[in-house]
Amino acid sequence: MIPKFFLDMIKIGRQLLAPGVVCSSSQPGWRNGRRGGFKIRCPKGRVGSTPTPGTTSQVGEVLFRRSVEKRLKAVADEAGRLRQELLVLDEQLLQVSDEAEDSRLRSLVSETPLAAAEHRDATRAAAALQRDRDAIKSQLEELEAKQDQLLDQLQERQS
Repeated sequence: MIPKFFLDMIKIGRQLLAPGVVCSSSQPGWRNGRRGGFKIRCPKGRVGSTPTPGTTSQVGEVLFRRSVEKRLKAVADEAGRLRQELLVLDEQLLQVSDEAEDSRLRSLVSETPLAAAEHRDATRAAAALQRDRDAIKSQLEELEAKQDQLLDQLQERQS
């Protein structure tokens, strides 16, 4: 049995926290919130967080736009990083290709197994750099296609 003093305190507390709100329970006393005791009822008849049917929400458009812009920025940053890496690889490839050509000439002139091995190694290094360059180039093309797709999505929503 709950003392009357506590029941009166609960009623006073409810009136102070939410004046004009009618308690949904028919029995006075303490409730654990399962029956709506902790729910705040709005006496003015407003809707909740879900808008009523027939209303349009601009929040969804703003969130969509922010999401697309965030992805566009990430794609642009990644594309910039890949372009920098591509520039470095181009310089390295130019240097290694020159070394491979020099080693080829040395192996032709000297006709020694050591010169032929150096030529093979330099040619392999140049081929590996060329494969890396081609892979980065294809990644960059994919990112540009993704960027175009995101820009198209953004333009479609604005129209």
